[in-house]
Amino acid sequence: MKSKDSLKKTSIALLLLAMVATLAGSASADQVILNPDGVGDTTALALVHGGILPVELRTNWGVNTTDDGDTSYVWNKGAAYNTDLYALEDVSLAGTITSVTVYIKARAEGTATQESASTAIKIGDTVALCVPVTLGTTYTTYATTYYTKPGTADAWTWSDINALQAGVSLRRAKGAPGALDSRCTKVWVVVDYTECEWIGETAWAAGDRYNEEQGNWATYTPYDADSTVILYAGQTMEAGTVQFSEPDGDGDVTITITLNSGWRFEDVAENVKIQDYDVAPSSHPSPGLFDHKGDASGSPFSIVVPGNYFYGVHVDVEWEDCG
Repeated sequence: MKSKDSLKKTSIALLLLAMVATLAGSASADQVILNPDGVGDTTALALVHGGILPVELRTNWGVNTTDDGDTSYVWNKGAAYNTDLYALEDVSLAGTITSVTVYIKARAEGTATQESASTAIKIGDTVALCVPVTLGTTYTTYATTYYTKPGTADAWTWSDINALQAGVSLRRAKGAPGALDSRCTKVWVVVDYTECEWIGETAWAAGDRYNEEQGNWATYTPYDADSTVILYAGQTMEAGTVQFSEPDGDGDVTITITLNSGWRFEDVAENVKIQDYDVAPSSHPSPGLFDHKGDASGSPFSIVVPGNYFYGVHVDVEWEDCG
């Protein structure tokens, strides 16, 4: 039987392992909440704003940015469904979207006898309404989650999110006699996504190994006017391309580095380092000692170097890991 000290040490070790496993994950789950931010393609519901909201919010979309119960809301007492759609706040985010959920907070004026409310969402030309629900007499939250774009198996993109409209569809909660209206006081959307991380890599323009025997994969490129080679990161990942121009009137060559989607230049000083050679190099390279250096922030990036027969092109890059 283990002693108390032994069990304590084992517990601490397991806890540390769990912490390491958590920290080792390459991406984390996150979410963003989007509120109505303007009029959408359809405004068909009646409006109560209570007279206390700011003037700019005394609109169908404006009253649904608040959660103030019967102070401000949209409503319908008609036999047919009417629908409001609202523009939403824009976001500038990155990551893999896992779901989009539309929420409404709604109630019936009295005891309902039929379904009378549904969430509404529009992307492109597609308007999707959820299965209608029967409302209670107190404000309750109802939600519909979409793991792909409505009516398709296509994954969500951030462009979709910024083009999205959301809202609510209402009809009367009880027919005549004594018709009861259905009310909605708030609409919002939650986007769940996996946040990406940027992983740093060393990249070299494709070519021949500096020295096979030293076990280093660094490569140099024989010069070929107006040619393009692959920029390899981590030895096997295609990070982009490196283009060598024709010599200009002074005999100089412009080297242009273009990164692929999902790659960027690492935010460090002198993230581009280039050495020209008149004979093929054979010793292990030291990029920090290369003659020509640049600070690249956006792709493509160009740098002018002296014309020569061989070039070592070293780039510090990062790739987007969304797990």
